[in-house]
Order: sequence, then structure tokens, then C-alpha cells
Amino acid sequence: MVEILVTVAIIAVLATVGFPALSAYRKSAHQAQCIANLKQLARAVANYTADHNGLIPGPVIQAGDIWLISLPPYFDRTNQDLPHRTSPFCCPAARREYKSPDFTPTYGMNSNLREIGGSAEQRQLRLQSFTQPSKTAMIMDGQLALMLPYWRHHVGHAGDFPNKRDFVHDGAINILFADGHVETRKEDQIPRSSSDPFWKHDVQ
Repeated sequence: MVEILVTVAIIAVLATVGFPALSAYRKSAHQAQCIANLKQLARAVANYTADHNGLIPGPVIQAGDIWLISLPPYFDRTNQDLPHRTSPFCCPAARREYKSPDFTPTYGMNSNLREIGGSAEQRQLRLQSFTQPSKTAMIMDGQLALMLPYWRHHVGHAGDFPNKRDFVHDGAINILFADGHVETRKEDQIPRSSSDPFWKHDVQ
């Protein structure tokens, strides 16, 4: 009986020590996978742009080729993989936060990255028109696709962009910028002015 109690006590101690380490490892793995997803999306955008005379996909349907639909053919993996949890559209930390068991896009595109007026094709921006691409956000962590507006983000999103719940990486979100690099930012590092180059592509 004593030996059993000692064994149980040892297991309890090991569990107490191991759980925080396991949690930290999981968070780190989710962060790394999310960044890898965004980098894959960056390659897809670059290839799409090369095939469409410098145009980037639109953040909303009214802007032409919507990014959620037009980017999958440019992924490293085949379209048959899209229903699975390994989709580049799906951040594992966000899937865990929103308790989404299946494939659901968890990123949003900056809705300001489009022209107003003209035909759908004319509303798509050209990458060459970005004055500060290293400062302009393109795609970032966001709400589930089932939670409108699912495919786009803007400074007034849900009255407080981004939604506080979307900061799934220990209070931070991952952001793909127009020049292709990825950053991790806390909530207080997200500009709240729609005229900031973070949101606006042609700020001089």
C-alpha cells in the first residue's frame, strides 16, 4: 500500500511539472504553424500576382477574385487537402480557441486593399501601388469563417478590431504584410486609425 501511495505521489508531482511544459510546447507549436501558414499564403499571393499582371486577390467578393477562393490553387499542397486541419487557412491556436473540430478559415484579409468603384477587376489593387508594403497588413489572425464578416478585417471590425478573442497567441496575433514578411503583434501594437499605413496601402 505504501509503495502504491508513493508511486501515485510521484506521478502527481511529474504531472504537475509536466503539464505547464506541455502547454508551453503546444503554444509554441501553434505559433510556428500559424507563421508557416501565413508564409505559405504569402507565396500563394505572390504567385497569384505574377499570373494576374500585378493584381492581388480581393478581400471581398465585390473586389474581384476573393482571396479565399483564388489562392488555394497556388498552395504547396493539392486542393484535396483543404478539408483537413492542415489547411493553410486554419490556425491551430484559433481552431482550439473557437473549438472548431473541422476545417474553417481563421484568417482575415485587410478589407481596405481594394479600389472603390469600377468593375470588379478594376477594384483589385496592383502590388506596385503599395507605397509602404512592409508596413501594410494583408492577412492576419481573425474570427472563424462562420462569424461574419469572415473574410475581411478593417479598423472598425466588431467595434474593436481585432476582436479581443482573436489574439490567440498569448495575447498576440500573427500578421502577413504586403512585402511578404510576418510579424507577431500585441493588441496595443495594432493601429486604430484607418489612415495608418498598416491599413492603407497608398500612404505617402
